[in-house]
Amino acid sequence: MHKGNVALACRYAYEFKAAGADIIKMQFGHPVGDPIRHVSREMAERMAAYCRSIGIELMASIFDFDGLELARAVGMQRYKVAHQKVSDEPLVNAIVAMGQDTFVATTGQPYIQRWTYETNHVVNVFTTDQYPTYRVSMPHEFGDNERTFWYGYSDHTIGLGACLLAVARGARYIEKHVALDPTDLWTKDTSFSATPAQFADLVRLGREIEQVRDAAT
Repeated sequence: MHKGNVALACRYAYEFKAAGADIIKMQFGHPVGDPIRHVSREMAERMAAYCRSIGIELMASIFDFDGLELARAVGMQRYKVAHQKVSDEPLVNAIVAMGQDTFVATTGQPYIQRWTYETNHVVNVFTTDQYPTYRVSMPHEFGDNERTFWYGYSDHTIGLGACLLAVARGARYIEKHVALDPTDLWTKDTSFSATPAQFADLVRLGREIEQVRDAAT
């Protein structure tokens, strides 16, 4: 939703940091001709510097090797593999080889389950390829132990209910699309995105559920 505008991208970081986000995620590796998703070297560097200045972490989904190099150049601490790129084995292997925390999103089966145990910096994130959706059949258990392959949840549903259910079921990572203006249909993502006020509700309720959940286990 940054539309190629650095100031708007920084505004997103500012507003959702204030709403309680720990991380703001972009997409690195889309071609210059893509006006919606392309992130230039200048934008990435300025966004990384701004995020450091206000205390929110910048992360990115990596879509090609140029995107991976850009993420490395700006000192990114973690990486995301979108479900669309899971089958790109050379790219995924290169991302994992960086040795940074890596979230791998899949729509039905965990990605290379052995990584869950052999590589502690790679975790599986459950998602759906339906955009948007009103309901999702999610796993009954999330977590960071040997009982589950799913560490977190990446959401494409209307509202906050699915995210909160995932937290109640043990998710340690929640990813939610966001929009400053829910009537700006620049992308189809807007229809299921959270505004700053909605995201603040998600953080408040999610952390309350997390405390109750962890106290009961």
